[in-house]
Amino acid sequence: LDNTTRAGAWHPLAAAYLATGQPQKALQVLLPLWAVSSDRLSRIRLAELLLEAYSDLTQSESASKVADALESEFPDDAEAIAIAAEWRASQPDNFDRAISLFYGALDNAADSRQKDRITLSLAALYYKKQRFAESADLYGKLVPFADHPALVRRYLLSLFYSGAHREALRVAQDQRAGGPAIPVISAIEAHLLEETGDLEGAKRLLADLVGKEPDNPDHRIRLAYLR
Repeated sequence: LDNTTRAGAWHPLAAAYLATGQPQKALQVLLPLWAVSSDRLSRIRLAELLLEAYSDLTQSESASKVADALESEFPDDAEAIAIAAEWRASQPDNFDRAISLFYGALDNAADSRQKDRITLSLAALYYKKQRFAESADLYGKLVPFADHPALVRRYLLSLFYSGAHREALRVAQDQRAGGPAIPVISAIEAHLLEETGDLEGAKRLLADLVGKEPDNPDHRIRLAYLR
């Protein structure tokens, strides 16, 4: 690319450098623009890629300055604050600050789609930190509107590990809808059925799971125990 084309194609070019493991080249594209850019959208997009590049290079001090700039320049912009929160969440001892930023971004979300994206990031952070009651509450707001197996599994696991077993059983049974066993989901359902005393129901699910996942010894052990 010549210089003119390169300047106009900075976002896909920098993203391509990052995707191919060349963060230093990405910085060469991004830093000159970061120094002069004043457009809100461009500046937020630049910051997002800069944070990724600095993270790849483990240059946390430089990344922190970019996150600081997002927070100070766009305090009421949900997307900018969520990007800063994502980076803060990846750093040791920044959990509380990241949580505060995420909730601030939620308060300023422009529409339901943006709010859902931020909620998903916040739920994932709580889940990673094993704060399952909080992650269950947030995933519960997303699951009714999203047909995504990984999302449902995280919601179910959050419910289970937070002790909300009655709701976890309802979610697992709703997902299976009387059909064959579903890996992970039905394993939890079988455990919960055992808790309620429905040993026959638990055994049927485990037998089905043995057929679906023959290399998983846990299903065989639990089924043998119940028998």
